[in-house]
Amino acid sequence: MPPVVAALAVVAGTLMLAPAIAHADIFRCVDARGKTLFTDAPCPKGTRTSDVTVSAPIDHSREQQAELARQAAAAQLAQRRRADDLERENAELRGALESAQAEVQAAAAPQALPEPVYPCPPVRLLPRKLDPQQ
Repeated sequence: MPPVVAALAVVAGTLMLAPAIAHADIFRCVDARGKTLFTDAPCPKGTRTSDVTVSAPIDHSREQQAELARQAAAAQLAQRRRADDLERENAELRGALESAQAEVQAAAAPQALPEPVYPCPPVRLLPRKLDPQQ
């Protein structure tokens, strides 16, 4: 799993738990001496519950969806930029490889020998006729 996807999964999980953490009921407990205790858990033994305030869960779904959409778009943009960088680097490496191969081929190709330079022009020998009298 790519690190970006793992990070998004952690953030999404955390955001999904946020409404559950924010949702709490408040219990008003009164003991035998009349002392009042406010708590988020049911009243302890020896006390009576005089009032329970039930809090409505906060709906953060739209904010969560918008945040997840922003994070997904940012991750997708980062991946696209990375892909573009890799494509650019790949093209540069291919060009360098092709030029190196061309240099190797040019160095390995047989080169034409230059025409020899003689100190004096070559002498043309004319065919002699064989004279039987000589």
